[in-house]
Amino acid sequence: MFGKVTGSISEPVGCEGATSEIIVGRISDGGIIEIFVNGQGLGLSHPYGDGVVNILLSMGIEMIPLDANGNVLTIESLAINDLAERAHFINHTNQYKQIQIVLGDASQVKNNYTPENQSFNYDLVTQITTFCLAPANSILCTPDYIEFKSKATDIDSSQTYALTVEVLDANGDTIYPKTTSAVEGNMADSARDLSYVLYQILKNEQTSDGADLLVTSSGTLNPEGAYFQAVNGHIQGGTSQPSHPVQLNIYRSENLMGANVDLFSFLETVDGEIFEDVIEVRSCGAQQFNGI
Repeated sequence: MFGKVTGSISEPVGCEGATSEIIVGRISDGGIIEIFVNGQGLGLSHPYGDGVVNILLSMGIEMIPLDANGNVLTIESLAINDLAERAHFINHTNQYKQIQIVLGDASQVKNNYTPENQSFNYDLVTQITTFCLAPANSILCTPDYIEFKSKATDIDSSQTYALTVEVLDANGDTIYPKTTSAVEGNMADSARDLSYVLYQILKNEQTSDGADLLVTSSGTLNPEGAYFQAVNGHIQGGTSQPSHPVQLNIYRSENLMGANVDLFSFLETVDGEIFEDVIEVRSCGAQQFNGI
């Protein structure tokens, strides 16, 4: 998932629809190209073998070599066997970066494997590739950690809670629609049962890039990680960089859907904060959470 940045940061002409990342190809270390960053040329060079990666890093841009299947390659491995086919560009700054790739002696860089980044353009006449990287979401995103107070609910496994949740991406688009579910109780404890109920609702839900939305300490993690962890009475957003913000919303239920009580009505933080209609939990990206 590649988050678009909105707000007061000025968007240069030609950067409409840009995101903070893009994967393009074909870029192999056997070719010779020149990369321009905001009009500044880095000189004709092999993409990975002539120090260009470090120059880009000094400008706040990461360029990661990938093979034809999108697997990450090391710079060291390319010196032995050049399997690079794509390059993953990531902006770690709070500014827009316009990238141009001019061919010296290399294959055309005409494929955009990140359609979310709509700034990509390949000119058939000049064979110049141009795209923009929006400011890094990591600059604008702080993950939430909310710890809830334990309250007796008297709801055991023979009774049910109602809980209404939704998950939105950085653009406000729906990943998991606002839905009220009825889930059996577990420990008759509001904080610990919140972890349990959330996991029962979202345990099989994933983003389009295959990352889990939520895990608990006993949950199974896939290689892409997860956006939220709910365990032992707290909910935590991922802090991985670069960030792809998503938001978990927990609402007061308008319909109990046959459940005994609305779990939302028991939720209070350990600091005494009580929520009126919605609890918003921000995650900055998918990561591997350690079990507790």
